[in-house]
Amino acid sequence: MSHGRFFALVDGVFAIATTLLVLELRVPAHVASGQLSHTLSELRPSFVAYAIGFLQTFGGWSVSHRLSARLRGVDQWMILSLGLGLAFVSLIPFSTSALAVSFHDEANFKVAVALVSGLGLLSTLSLVIATVHAYRAGYFLPGYTAEHHGWLVRLMIGAVAGFAVAFALSFVAPGLALVPVVIGYAATLLPLRIDEFPCVGEVA
Repeated sequence: MSHGRFFALVDGVFAIATTLLVLELRVPAHVASGQLSHTLSELRPSFVAYAIGFLQTFGGWSVSHRLSARLRGVDQWMILSLGLGLAFVSLIPFSTSALAVSFHDEANFKVAVALVSGLGLLSTLSLVIATVHAYRAGYFLPGYTAEHHGWLVRLMIGAVAGFAVAFALSFVAPGLALVPVVIGYAATLLPLRIDEFPCVGEVA
C-alpha cells in the first residue's frame, strides 16, 4: 500500500494541531492605556505552554517526516498504530491549554504535566510499534540494515523511558517532569543518525 496519502493526512493533523495552539493565545479584549506590557507579562504561562506544545507538534512531525522518507509502503496494521498516535497528537492543543491555566495551582499543575507527558509516552509507543512492524514486514527501503534498526529502536525506547519518567515525576515534582519532556522533543529536531539512513530518492 502506498504511504503517500496516509502521511499527507499525518502532515495535515500536525499542521492543524500546531495552528490550534496559537489560537489559545489571546490578548484580553479591553486593555487599559499603558497596560499592554503588564497584560502580556500576565500571559507568560500561556506563552510557556505554547512553546512546549509547539515543540511537541514540531518534534512529532519531524519524526513522522523522517520515517515516511524511509518507507516504501505501509499496511493496515501500521495505519492503525500510527493512526492511534495521531489521536494522541490531536489532543496536544487540549493538553497545552490545560497546562497554561494550571501554573499557579500545584494540584492542577500535576495533572496537566501528567497529561502532557502521558500523551508523549503514548504517541511514542505507537510509533515504536509501527516502526518494529514495518521492519519485520520489510517496508523499509533497501539499505536500511539491522544495525540501523537496532539504533533507531534503542533511541525510541530511550524516548519512551524518558516520557515514563516524566509521567511518574509529574505527581511529585511536575516542574522537574517537564525537563525530560522538553529534552525528548528537542532531541528529535537535532541532526541524528537516522538522517544517514537510506531515504526516498536516494536508493535506485
